[in-house]
Amino acid sequence: MNPPFRVHVRASGYFPPGRRSQREKLAERSGSKSQPDHRLVPSGNAVKSGAGWRGHLSMPPRRTTISDMVSDERDPMGMRGMVYILLVGFGALILSPQCDAQGRRATGTQELKPQVYAVLGQLMRGIIFPASNVIFAAQKQNPADVKPAKDPSTATDALDGSYGKWEAVENSALAIAEAANLLILPGRKCLNGLDVPLKNPDWSQLVRGLREAAMTAYKAAQSKNQDKMVDAAATLNAACANCHDRYRVANDLLPLVEKADLGDRCK
Repeated sequence: MNPPFRVHVRASGYFPPGRRSQREKLAERSGSKSQPDHRLVPSGNAVKSGAGWRGHLSMPPRRTTISDMVSDERDPMGMRGMVYILLVGFGALILSPQCDAQGRRATGTQELKPQVYAVLGQLMRGIIFPASNVIFAAQKQNPADVKPAKDPSTATDALDGSYGKWEAVENSALAIAEAANLLILPGRKCLNGLDVPLKNPDWSQLVRGLREAAMTAYKAAQSKNQDKMVDAAATLNAACANCHDRYRVANDLLPLVEKADLGDRCK
């Protein structure tokens, strides 16, 4: 039978035989004899069988505090790990917008914003006027009967170009609907130098009417029904006239004629 041996135990672990605690080492240097924190003596059967320890502690176990949880080296992912993760997470949330802004400055990229280049008359003549003529032309001739140009890729008529026939009517209607958004961009001028009357109560209503008329023409073109195109073209013509009668022509003259003085427009 092996003689029983003694193991010193403390809150943070145990000391096998031959290894002394820090308190015992300090006591030996000072010349005094210090008792270990706890004593636990195994029985002979426990040593032979490898069973758990039996015995009693010489003093009641100390309660674990928060400081123990934070400083305990045996629990690296315990309270200390949780505190570390929370600090890193909050730091990332705070620094993320700043890093993103610094990254944009470093690469020279800026937020893309709409830019206004054309005056109102140029926008009408460049997009809305030619697109409207494609829709009006579909009243007289079935777009499906239009023969392609000799070189469709260089054709100036959308109906006989590479994307001609009914597809050209659809694209023209969508172009007008998209151009309606350009009519409400701030900063645009009229031909006479006045600001486009965005603040006038009726301007937004007139632009909305143009957009809705364009989408009516788009749906008619999708149906490839020429009768529906006649009705859609009339709706588009009325939407254009509503705006022109208010801001372009002289309403006090019959028949209606354009205002001779450009300074009178866009008021």
